[in-house]
Amino acid sequence: MNKYRLVLPLFACLCFFFLSGRAAEASVFDRIKDIYNAPEKVDELRKQYDDTMKSLEQQQEMLKEAQASMEKYAAEQKLLMEENNRFRQQKDELQAQNAQLTQRLEQLERDKAGKSSLYRKWMSMIITAVALVLGYILSIRVWRYAVWRRQRHSGRGV
Repeated sequence: MNKYRLVLPLFACLCFFFLSGRAAEASVFDRIKDIYNAPEKVDELRKQYDDTMKSLEQQQEMLKEAQASMEKYAAEQKLLMEENNRFRQQKDELQAQNAQLTQRLEQLERDKAGKSSLYRKWMSMIITAVALVLGYILSIRVWRYAVWRRQRHSGRGV
C-alpha cells in the first residue's frame, strides 16, 4: 500500500503537468501565430478604425444637421406661439368689442321701441284730436241744419 501512496500522487502530478502543458503550448503557438499575422491584423484594425471614424464623422454631421433642424423648428415654433398669443389677444379684444356692440344694439333697439311706442301714442292722440275736432265741426253742422229745418217749418225762416 505504501507503493500506491506514492504512485498515486506522482501520477496525479504528471497528469496535471501534461494537461497544463498542452494548454500552455496552444497559447504559445497561438501567440506566435498572432505575431506573424500581426501586419494583416494591424491593416484590418486600421481599416476598422478608419471605417469607424468615417461612421463617427457621418453621425456627427447628421447630429449637426439634426440640431440645426431642431433649432430651426424651435425658432419656428416660438414664432408660431407668439403669433398664436397675438391672435388670442386679438380674439379676446374682438369678443369684448362684440359684447359692447351687442349691448349698444340692444340699447338702441330698446330706445327705438320706446320711440316707436311714443310715436304711436302721439299719432293716436293726434288722430283722436282730429277726430274730435271733425266730430265737433260735423255735430255743429248737423245741429245748425236741424235748427234751420225747425225754424223753416215753424215759419221763421231766414
